Amino acid sequence: MSFAKNELGFDVPQSGLFKRKEDKEYHYIIKYFDRYKGYKFQRKEFSSYLGLDSENKYRTSSEKLFDMASKVLLREEDRVRMLEYYFYSFVIKHEDMHTKNISTIYDNGKLFLAPLYDIATTGFYNGIRNYESHLPINGKQTNIRPKDFFVLLKKANVPRKMFVKRASFILKTYQEKMPRYIAKISKLEESYFYKKERANAEHKKIKIKKKMLLQEVMLEAFYRRIEVLKRNLWFEI
Repeated sequence: MSFAKNELGFDVPQSGLFKRKEDKEYHYIIKYFDRYKGYKFQRKEFSSYLGLDSENKYRTSSEKLFDMASKVLLREEDRVRMLEYYFYSFVIKHEDMHTKNISTIYDNGKLFLAPLYDIATTGFYNGIRNYESHLPINGKQTNIRPKDFFVLLKKANVPRKMFVKRASFILKTYQEKMPRYIAKISKLEESYFYKKERANAEHKKIKIKKKMLLQEVMLEAFYRRIEVLKRNLWFEI
């Protein structure tokens, strides 16, 4: 979230990690972005536009999502920004992007794209689906290449040249600056990651938890992600 705001210029809600002296764990807190001094702005998730309830928020495709966006978001800048949000989610490997995580805000007769919210990399976790995008992009959830993502541009009615320029900036910035953000994790107390491993002890399989520094785990995942993006030709667009 901080990287998206500081380095990419995205609109994001105020958020941060907090810990009181008596707390054993950190709390991640996000401020409501659709409320101001008792006034609540009208917000609508794309799941509602698509007629999907909470249980079915994944039951669609990225193409249908952006086809709806082209009808809802009349300003090109909003459609471009939505593609940027979606692309950033793909780059950092946020597996849980779905139709309830993208919204619009309506106020004073105007409708526009809501800030980017509820986003974090899941690429360093074990035991979860290894998707690059939960909603299929050109029928794929992994091994997504530029030609696959470009399908969404037609659905969103966004010029390819415009998107490529934005996407190249996101990729370059992510590659150059994300390690600095990961390094800041070392300032947190007890920032450990417990990785489950299997071992054979006396012919019995048991689970062993390996204690690792969180920043080391995330940095390893970052470099793996860069290699995958290069292999799939993203740095050649």
